Amino acid sequence: MVISDTGIIVDGVKYLCLMYPSDQQKKKASLNDNIYYTLRDIFFNANSSNTTEIANDFNGQLTGNVEFIQKPDNFEYPNILEDIEFVTKLHNWLSKINQYWFEFNEIEEVDKYYIDMRCYIKFDDWMKDFTNLVELLEVRKNNLSNQINNNV
Repeated sequence: MVISDTGIIVDGVKYLCLMYPSDQQKKKASLNDNIYYTLRDIFFNANSSNTTEIANDFNGQLTGNVEFIQKPDNFEYPNILEDIEFVTKLHNWLSKINQYWFEFNEIEEVDKYYIDMRCYIKFDDWMKDFTNLVELLEVRKNNLSNQINNNV
């Protein structure tokens, strides 16, 4: 079985590699989880060390620097999504991301039969979810801004 540690291209279709395929379902639990697992996807498939460092830094802030391996299933996130500065920076950074921020390796014809495709998601499907997350963060940012303006 072949598993790439980056995105792959099979028959002209781009796929992102997932650290754990079950994580896609965990994204639906909360906005925090959606951000957390999306940042992990970015970290795992990014084409530059700068992108991985930024994704890791945002995840550190999101979790209060609790590492993935130490994050229990019943983990409670700190209230960082109440911080307008954090939400604005995260939203602005995520808004810039496109397909060119990821590494995709063409898979040879002979190797494609050995790939466990359960470990991958079509990039276009991932981007739809990602775009939705960016929109949710924009709403969050606007709500926080309105709260601040109403309290002034």
